[in-house]
Amino acid sequence: MKTTQVASGFVLGASLLLHAAVSNALVVFDDGAVHSINDESLLFEYVEVRNGSTLRLESGAVVGGPFDESGVIFVHDTSSVVVAGARLGGDGGSTGIIYLNGNSRLVIEGGVIGGAGPSSGQVAAFDQSAVVILDGDIGGAGSLSGVIGLSDASTGEVHGGRFGGTGEFSGLLYGYGASQAQFFICESGVPPGPIAAEAGTLAGVSREGVPVSVQFVREPTAVFTLVEDCDGGGDVDTDGDGVPDRLDLCPQSDLHPTVRVFDIDTRIPNLIHGRPVNAEGCSLADVINHLLREAWDKSRNRGEFLRAVMRGLRELRRDGLLPHRFHGHFLNCAVRARWNSR
Repeated sequence: MKTTQVASGFVLGASLLLHAAVSNALVVFDDGAVHSINDESLLFEYVEVRNGSTLRLESGAVVGGPFDESGVIFVHDTSSVVVAGARLGGDGGSTGIIYLNGNSRLVIEGGVIGGAGPSSGQVAAFDQSAVVILDGDIGGAGSLSGVIGLSDASTGEVHGGRFGGTGEFSGLLYGYGASQAQFFICESGVPPGPIAAEAGTLAGVSREGVPVSVQFVREPTAVFTLVEDCDGGGDVDTDGDGVPDRLDLCPQSDLHPTVRVFDIDTRIPNLIHGRPVNAEGCSLADVINHLLREAWDKSRNRGEFLRAVMRGLRELRRDGLLPHRFHGHFLNCAVRARWNSR
């Protein structure tokens, strides 16, 4: 079971399961790896994503069926969910729901968020979690269907997508508390900067020229901002990681979902503190492969190479960039890949 609070008619899950409910979760992803789903295996399930794990919901995946509260996903700590063509939300009430806690992250690359049931296809973000919308359709036929709610100090970014639906109050982005959202929309007719309106619609195109529309409602304490990031204005961001090239130490970042060490896919999530890149614009794959190249270039033999790699991995652990459980796996993959290709 889950506790809930009601704000303006939108049901927000408190996203902290009772202890007994956690132990009874039907599907748990907690090994720190990336798991891809492209079928209906999570249609009715209660799902836990923990310990830095990543769940990718690809085309063909459906979460939320005809029964009330079917298909519910709880995302914790620095774990991530990526919606890449899936459908969240069904005919039952409160189906296809995602609750984000801690520093977790949801990225919507495409698909449908919303269904025919009331309150289906909802996202509730709490704590310091983040929601990034790159594309997709948010909204459905049910009332309060296709709703994304930001609470506490959570953040949202809208780079693309289309909000709206035939149901009452469907296809909406809500802002509560100290939440913040940025809209990267061009040709909207609205000047860049903080948005004064507490409700409204922004429509325009993405930086790539694709139509974008978002409907929003916010409390006065929530800050929504329109960012002018269009061709001919704003900063160039070659790799699309959100860090402009003039500030990006890795302007051609490896943004694959898992870290590849030369020719080996480690299946370790390519995330730093739950994000695709750090403040300098570098992904975990960038950092690891830079470490390996530098160690290789400065080493005269295999022993020196091994010692340099081990020192570098220890420093990454010390700086909090590399979880302890991945240390040995990276070392083994790195050495095998490098010396087999010599």
